Amino acid sequence: MSVLSLEWLLWMSGTVSVFWITPSQFRQYLLIGITAVFLLSQSPVSLLLLMMMAGVASVISRSRQPRALQIALGISLIVTVLVYFKLGYRIDGQRTTDELLIPLGLSYYALRVIHLILERYMGRITVLNSDELARYLLFLPTLQVGPIHRYGQFKRDIQRHRWVASDVYAGLERIIFGYAKIAVIGNFLISGLFDDYINRFEFTNPGLFHYLDCIRYGANLYVQFSGYSDIAIGFSLLLGYHVMENFNNPFLKKNISEFWRAWHISLTSWCREYVYTAVTAVSRRPALGAIATLLIIGLWHEISWRYLVWGLYHGAGIVVWQLFQHWKPVSWQATGPWAQRFAVAISTLVTFNFVVIGFVFTKESTVAEGLLVLRGMFLPGGGL
Repeated sequence: MSVLSLEWLLWMSGTVSVFWITPSQFRQYLLIGITAVFLLSQSPVSLLLLMMMAGVASVISRSRQPRALQIALGISLIVTVLVYFKLGYRIDGQRTTDELLIPLGLSYYALRVIHLILERYMGRITVLNSDELARYLLFLPTLQVGPIHRYGQFKRDIQRHRWVASDVYAGLERIIFGYAKIAVIGNFLISGLFDDYINRFEFTNPGLFHYLDCIRYGANLYVQFSGYSDIAIGFSLLLGYHVMENFNNPFLKKNISEFWRAWHISLTSWCREYVYTAVTAVSRRPALGAIATLLIIGLWHEISWRYLVWGLYHGAGIVVWQLFQHWKPVSWQATGPWAQRFAVAISTLVTFNFVVIGFVFTKESTVAEGLLVLRGMFLPGGGL
């Protein structure tokens, strides 16, 4: 279901209205029921998969001391399901994205379940009962588009749950802002007016056209996903819950490491905690941890060569940045306020262009097409 649809607005407004007129002792169960009915009406397969994954998490959680084998088997099962639906297939073995749709919310709740399993294994959370598990996983506001909120904050919100007028005002503001981002800035200004503007350069100046098209693609991607996150965060606030932010002005960051701490924060922080930390601890090589993390982030979006290359591109960027920080001469340190501002401006511009140019791999259908676009962008006479 589209977040922009009237049907989703009715689900949001109806859920909030019924939620707060229901006696407090029944509200959490009501929200579980509404979410289950929503999934059943929109994607019964997704509800079945969610119940299956919740069962895996419940079995592991109830163990006094979960064993490594249990953890490995549980996570392997969840990852296998996720990969199966992301790959897509046809009987003849050719990959397709049309004949096997990813069940609603699978990409998000699969990571939440893995989060629960790993947190239980590391002893950061205690045994989860069925109510706690259902409340966390069957949470309508973040079901479709994230953020991938954490259990600890969610549990604290349940414990001190109450009506707070300021949360309601803030929630309404975030929802309105989110819709304005998607409909006005994304659909009208970027995909409409700006797209019309850059199309005039397609044949007269192909290099400029491809560069501006990368900016258009990246800007629209940011506006759309941050708008979806605003709506989910606002919806959560209307119900009295505080879920984590997902974007923090990523295109204004002065290096690639800061960019990835501000872009899709719930996903990148999840991968940093569970992928980067684990790979670095085992290999003793932060560079390997960075590359592995960005590869997982890329493949989470889509299991394809183009997202694999995109992940490698950003992983390599972070490694180069880390090496530069370690080896750069002391004389390169900017002194004085104006010099520091100039250095920040240049660093921000370089980071912006590195990120924007990297979008060429995900906006094109194949890696080969992306490389052709890069050739047309940088080589005179190298247009498509």
